[in-house]
Amino acid sequence: MLAAYPASIDAVIRGEGEASFAELAQALDAGRDWRQTSGLSYLDAHTRRCVRTASRPAIEQLDALPFADRAVARRAIAKHRKIEIGILAQRGCPFPCSFCNANRFLSNEAITAVRQRSAEHVVAEMVQLAPLIVENRSFLRFYDATFVTQSRRNRAWIDDFCTALEQRKLRIPFDVFVRANSFDLNKPGDQALITRLKSVGMISTYIGLESGSDDTLALYNKHVNASDSENMFEYFRSQHIQGSTNGCMTFQQDSTLADIAQTVRFLRRLGLCSLWNCLSRAETLPGIKLEMRTHKRETCWDVYNYQFTDSRVARLYAVLYSIHANHSSIKLEDGLVRALRDRLRIESFYAPHAMDWLGLEHALEARIGAMQAVTSEFVLGLIDQLPGWNETMLEHAIHQYLGALDQALDALHASYGWLLTLPISAVTTRPHHANCVH
Repeated sequence: MLAAYPASIDAVIRGEGEASFAELAQALDAGRDWRQTSGLSYLDAHTRRCVRTASRPAIEQLDALPFADRAVARRAIAKHRKIEIGILAQRGCPFPCSFCNANRFLSNEAITAVRQRSAEHVVAEMVQLAPLIVENRSFLRFYDATFVTQSRRNRAWIDDFCTALEQRKLRIPFDVFVRANSFDLNKPGDQALITRLKSVGMISTYIGLESGSDDTLALYNKHVNASDSENMFEYFRSQHIQGSTNGCMTFQQDSTLADIAQTVRFLRRLGLCSLWNCLSRAETLPGIKLEMRTHKRETCWDVYNYQFTDSRVARLYAVLYSIHANHSSIKLEDGLVRALRDRLRIESFYAPHAMDWLGLEHALEARIGAMQAVTSEFVLGLIDQLPGWNETMLEHAIHQYLGALDQALDALHASYGWLLTLPISAVTTRPHHANCVH
């Protein structure tokens, strides 16, 4: 990054920035040599080589940090702009997935253990955020890499977290990242924990599904198989806390057509088969362990600097990417479904008795399923027939697909677009002191 933009970027702060950024600002303000700041990388003006100062130790006592300044969020809400409000309860990730750099990046170059804020500290910030969230008629996103694990330490923290919310009688809707093995559904205690989290406000769960192919999951070092992911997702769906979308990486360097077909069918069963998800691709993020036979990055942001081993996979990806790049319907297909699912979940939280939300959800999912059938059949048709198609046949198939997709999108928006136009003023309950209950 420093070498690519020498005229624009003087320095980069590595790892956690709170202390390093403050020290850098103080040095600049006082006219001191800012190059002595710990946790800094900069390009030497004479040698043009990158210089790394000493790494800064990770912050162990996260409760010592102040709450984030939400002034920008308040200004946005005052202008009636929809925003997302997020929070971090933990820093770090205990899982060494080969495609991800969270385990290394979030450890701040120093430790691998997950560091936690106290549950009471997190809930105190939630109390502060409650009026903003309710006024924005939205939900709180927890950006922890994995909010729930099966470790004793994590489960003790989750218990403290739920207890603190229950004692304060605070209930605001929130969303969390989990894994397919965050819970053991064979244990009644884990099912009870899911119920308890739902009772204190958990309305949505984002699972890192990654793939419907067990071979690909093994390559990704997930330590789960596709049936684990599907079972967990279906359980969340039965509890009406499945996420509006979930992580997926359909393509990787050594993908086979069979791997991709498995994932497309997997996504179709879960109601996640947008072309966006079918097109998703593993990225060559700095620090990942997934071995890639890469070529030079075109820019420092280039995270797709590898070629597919199978030429048929390469052509399939090129076709799908071209459709995505040239037709706005593809982003709308994914974005509209996410927005409708999120809005239904939010509205049913704030106004549970306003209408038959369960019936509406079933009808919405049926309409989404019909639309995603168009995409899954198109992609699977490409996998089966693309090798024998010429450009004329391909153009005809794409034209038919986009026409059918546009019709499905129009029908979906005509039937359920009203969910996205509900006024913020429709909120019937405001938080009272520390309470926000529906």
